[in-house]
Formats: sequence, C-alpha cells, structure tokens
Amino acid sequence: MLSQRALEVRGSSGIAERIVALKASGHRVYDLSVGDLAFDTPACIKEACMQALVDGKTHYSPVGGIHPLREALAERYTQRGYPVGPSQVLVSPGAECSGYLSLMATCQAGDEVLIPSPYWTSYPEMVKLVGATAVFVKTQREAGFRLTAEALEAAITSKTRLIILSNPNNPSGVVYTREELESFLALALKYRLYILSDEIYEHFVYDGREHVSIGSLSPEAAACTVTLSGFSKTYAGWRLGTTVGPMPLIQAMEALQAHITGCPNTFVQFAALSVFTHPIECLEALTTMRISLNSRRNLLVSTLSILDCLSCAAPEGAFFLLVNVEALGMDGATFAAELLEQEYVAVLPGSRIGDNSLVRINYGANSELLQNSVERIARFCHKKGGKDYAFF
Repeated sequence: MLSQRALEVRGSSGIAERIVALKASGHRVYDLSVGDLAFDTPACIKEACMQALVDGKTHYSPVGGIHPLREALAERYTQRGYPVGPSQVLVSPGAECSGYLSLMATCQAGDEVLIPSPYWTSYPEMVKLVGATAVFVKTQREAGFRLTAEALEAAITSKTRLIILSNPNNPSGVVYTREELESFLALALKYRLYILSDEIYEHFVYDGREHVSIGSLSPEAAACTVTLSGFSKTYAGWRLGTTVGPMPLIQAMEALQAHITGCPNTFVQFAALSVFTHPIECLEALTTMRISLNSRRNLLVSTLSILDCLSCAAPEGAFFLLVNVEALGMDGATFAAELLEQEYVAVLPGSRIGDNSLVRINYGANSELLQNSVERIARFCHKKGGKDYAFF
C-alpha cells in the first residue's frame, strides 16, 4: 500500500507518456512541452568533462560539491554585488533538488508557502512533500502576470513562512525590476519570512532588461534569501543545481543532501568548473544562444498573434510563452490534448501551472521544429473555428 504522501503528489502531466506512445507508433511529435533547449553544450565544457573522466574524477566528491567550484560560484556572486563565501554555496544534482532541500530546511507541517500563479509545476508538489501548505497568489493576465506587493501582502498570514519567487519567471517570462524586488523584500523583512528565489533562467533576459538577484539588494536581503540557479538551462542539459544562502541554512541543506542524494556527480562538477576557467568561450556561446532565443521568441509571438482565437504577449525572459486559448471555447487541458492527438504538437496544459485558460509553449526548440509547430497550431485553430492562415 502506498503512503499518503505518495498518493497526494501529482506526477507528470501524462504528456510525456503519450509522446512516447505516438513516436512508437511512427508519428513525428513536435514537442514544445518541456523546458529543454535545442542548443549544444559549449565544446570547452564537454572537453572538461571528458578530461575529468580520463583523469579518474569518477569517485565521490564532498557532499556539498568540490571546493574549486564552490569557490568559483562564490566569487561570481560576490562580483555581482552579492558577497558570499564558498561555505555559503551548495552544489546539488539539479536545481530541482536544490529547491526541495531549501524547502526541507526552512518549512514544516503547519507552515504556509506563497506561490505566485501561474507557477512552475513542481513548486506545489515540493511544498506538499515537506508537509507545508501551498497558498497561491494569483497574478492577472491584464497586468502581464506580474506579482504585486499588494497581492502578496494580502496572502500573508501568521502561518506564512516563505515566498517562492521565480525570476525570470517560469512560465510567464516576467523579469522583475529592482523596485519590484525591493517591495517584495520589504514584506519579507516586515513579516520575518524567507524568500526562495529561483533564478535558473537568469541569463535569458531580452530587450535590454537587467536581471537583479533579490539577495544582492542588501545584507538584510542576503540573510533571508535562498537563491537557486544551476547549469541545466544555460549550458543545455547538465543536471547540476546551485544554492546560495546564509551559512546555517546551507549547512542544514548539506546535511539533508548527505542522506537524500549524496554528493553531485564529480566529473559533471569539473565540467561546470570550466565555465569559470573558459569564460570567453562560454560567454560567446551564451550570447549566441540568447540572440537565437530572442529571434524565436519574436517569431512565435508575431505569428501566433495573427490568430484571432489565441492571445499572448512577448515574455521578458526565460524561454516560454503563455498563450490564452479561451476564445476557442476550450480550456488549456483540452487544447493540449487535442492538439497532440490531431497535429502531434505537444504543449504544457495550464491545468499543470495554475491557470487552465492557458497553455505554455517552449520556444527554445530548434527553428525548423518551431515553424512546423506554428503551422500545425494554426491548422488546428482553423479546424476549431478560427480563420485559415499560412505563415511560411
């Protein structure tokens, strides 16, 4: 018999399993549902990984990560106005693990965690796993899905323990300004709350915007903020997460990690270290990636905006687009299911992100796949009562 915990946690949306089945039956599936990027890892990182294998870096590392990597990460944050030492950095097997450990170290049964909605699918489930209660703070489509301090404060109770902030936001693409972050910080300090700042998309901002880490705003901010990032988005698939925070919290997370996953993969850590030893090559690769993503973002927004039955706005960061499908007379779950079955295009239904009037589309797919997907989405909309369009 399964535990109550296992019974209560939602698994995947079922899309992945259906994609596998469709591919097995011979169909080509245009997958825009997952948060993966169609870019190759920079050569210097792959070479560093191979060299680490040749050098025998295949054994266990310290639980919290190899010291050179923790030191390099600390120096990077310090140079950006967020002064920390290596002992305030934890390296984990993926940023999702980092988030779960952060919640385990800060929350318990009876606590409430504020989650702006729409949200990343795993946030509520991680909160549930640590025994806390997720409280959703709805953001408005008309306001670009931006969280406001007023809405946040209205949700705070005597049980509130932590605020989850995704910046740049998954799924909305919102990039919060320094002034907005200061307003959130003021509430955290006023009510003595933690902020869990998920910054895994920190390098993907567009139109001249600046990513600001809330923990860098002041010493008081650093004392109440747990900052997550990692290498899985920026460098295309490497499952290595990082956490920066107050030393007692990082020490607690390291102790938890010792009994949950143990240390992160050693040779992958040496691959990550090459980001800091080959900064020019990695920066050039990242710049190329960002330019390509910006082009794909513009392509997707401009073409989908022509459709009279869909509505969307250009995201400011990350690589996801939220599309409202209500004008077709269906919800996000129905749209996603029928689009997959009829046109073999996979998108994430809004039922998984807290707003079932929406679907989320990943525009980090390659350009050819993205163009074919848009054509198929347009054809699907035409069959459901929209106009007939041909884009390419």
